[in-house]
Amino acid sequence: DGKNDSAAGVAKGYASTGYYGLNAAGKAITKGEVDNDTWSALFTYSLGGHGLSAGYQEVSGDSNFPYLNQGDGATAYLITDRQIGKFASAGERTWLAEYGYDFTKAGVPGLKAVATYLKGSGIDNPTGGDLGEWERDFRLDYTLQDGPLKGLGFSWRNAAFRSDVGGTTRDQDENRL
Repeated sequence: DGKNDSAAGVAKGYASTGYYGLNAAGKAITKGEVDNDTWSALFTYSLGGHGLSAGYQEVSGDSNFPYLNQGDGATAYLITDRQIGKFASAGERTWLAEYGYDFTKAGVPGLKAVATYLKGSGIDNPTGGDLGEWERDFRLDYTLQDGPLKGLGFSWRNAAFRSDVGGTTRDQDENRL
C-alpha cells in the first residue's frame, strides 16, 4: 500500500501531502508519510462511431495519491488525471461519464469529439464537511486525410474546473489549441 514503515516516521523522499488529522494546537496536519490505496475502473461501450464510458475511482488512506515529484506536472496514470484536475485527494470518491463520437461514420473522416464530466466528493478535511470538485472537458480533434500535409492533426481542448478544497485553484477555465 505504499506505506513508509521507517522507525524515524517520515523518511526523506517518502513524504506526501494529504490530511493527517489535527495537531495539539488544532491545526490540520497536511504532510506525512505515504499512506494511500487507490483503485479505479472505467468501462466503455462502443457502437458504430459512438463511445460511452462510465468510471469510478476511490482514494483511501491519509495521503493524497503520491507523485514522484510531489505533483508538479507529473502524470498519475489514473482514469481521473484530466486536463486540469487530478481527483486524487485523500478520501476522494470520483464518478466520471464520457461520450465520444468518431465522425467517420457521418462522412467526415478524421474528425472526433469527446465530452467528459467528473465529480469528486468526500475529500478528507479538518471540518469534516463534504468537500468536492468537478471538471467538464470537451475535446475536438481533426486529422487531415490527404494532400501534402496528410496526417497533420489539430486539437482544441476546453475545460472548466471547480473546487471547494482550500489551497487549490478553485475556479479554472482553460482552452488549448
